[in-house]
Amino acid sequence: MLAAAAERGIALEVQHEAMEIHTALGLVAGWLGFALVGASVAQHARPDIRFLPVLDLQVTSTVTALTPEASPHALTQAFLEDLRQAAAAYDVSSAA
Repeated sequence: MLAAAAERGIALEVQHEAMEIHTALGLVAGWLGFALVGASVAQHARPDIRFLPVLDLQVTSTVTALTPEASPHALTQAFLEDLRQAAAAYDVSSAA
């Protein structure tokens, strides 16, 4: 997010950094700044903050799959392979 802001000539000075989404929501509710979050965070709606879509900002996010330490089940392996193939075929330039 900082890189995306910098590309637009916006220098952000980070004062607080939250590792947990509920901490970020609390900081915003306490008037300690704002947070840039994924759209899925809107499911944590609170009456003291609002979620405003940033429509012209395109960023990518790394997604990690969690599996048991032992070799995952064959169905899990097949699903992960399908995800890899879908990601490889995904055209980022058309996503907006």
